[in-house]
Amino acid sequence: MKKNLIKLIVNIFLIYLININPLNAEVLKKFKITGNERISNDTIELFSGVTINENINKIKLNQILKDLYDTDFFKNIKINFEENTLYIELVENPIIENINYNGIKANKILDAIKEDALTKSRYSFNDLVLKKE
Repeated sequence: MKKNLIKLIVNIFLIYLININPLNAEVLKKFKITGNERISNDTIELFSGVTINENINKIKLNQILKDLYDTDFFKNIKINFEENTLYIELVENPIIENINYNGIKANKILDAIKEDALTKSRYSFNDLVLKKE
């Protein structure tokens, strides 16, 4: 009786291991990036935090998406992983050309405002950063 119970438990465990792969990882063989205009494919690949021949799973895909959004260079990002190819479709944030401050006459105050500003000239425009400002 005890032997049969042990065999049953071992069989159930083996079936579980064979049929359920919680990570469901596949190997990354190439990147396909679309929508970028200013930022190079190599830079986007670097920002993604993954390299060719690395295992990719759902957890890693979520991390890639987070890492790309954390750069503040992109307004919208869609990622998909099919047939060992990581597809990244993005929309870049526009670049702020120049910021003018009107109505402040004291240079000391103006310099303090510019130094503490989150939104700066030659940086990517981001709605969330502007709202925090």
